[in-house]
Amino acid sequence: MTTPKSSDNGSISTAVPAKTTDRRFAWKTPDDLPADQRQAYDGILARRGKVPEPYRALLASPDLAGQFEQLAANMWKSGLAAEIIESIYLSVASWQQCAYQWQAHFPKALEAGVTEEQVRQILARQALVPDSPLAAAIAFTEELQRDRHVSNATYERVTQHFGDKGRANLLLAVSVATSIALLLNVQHVDG
Repeated sequence: MTTPKSSDNGSISTAVPAKTTDRRFAWKTPDDLPADQRQAYDGILARRGKVPEPYRALLASPDLAGQFEQLAANMWKSGLAAEIIESIYLSVASWQQCAYQWQAHFPKALEAGVTEEQVRQILARQALVPDSPLAAAIAFTEELQRDRHVSNATYERVTQHFGDKGRANLLLAVSVATSIALLLNVQHVDG
């Protein structure tokens, strides 16, 4: 799978590599699931209105599937702006080469107020405006993805923009987005 890219005319497109239909974790109908998996499935369905793609790999461990879904849902209630969370999803999708995640979050990022220019910069791994919360969040995300740690300068920058609680919420958002990208990547078989 390749990293999503801008089209030749410079516009960002959702026409990145297509979502594959080859899956390692085949959905069963809900009626075919064992009782514990069905309970997890129904819980996720009740809270979200659907059972998203990443949960295919987790339903075999129903307790963890339910707990992870609750963690992901609580992330959206953490106080981080939607533009921050959606940008994190795009950055992680680029670093983890997860086309499915990119396609799912590209339109949501635009709806949340992320500009096409910011999306291009995230995709190209270029620094955003240095003094903005979004720029600090993306620098934090990119350092975690690329270096597996965060520099003191970026840590301080994130703390200045988000405070201690916001920094913890930011780390959670990066962790959830990364986990989801990996869950998606492991279940799709490359051609």
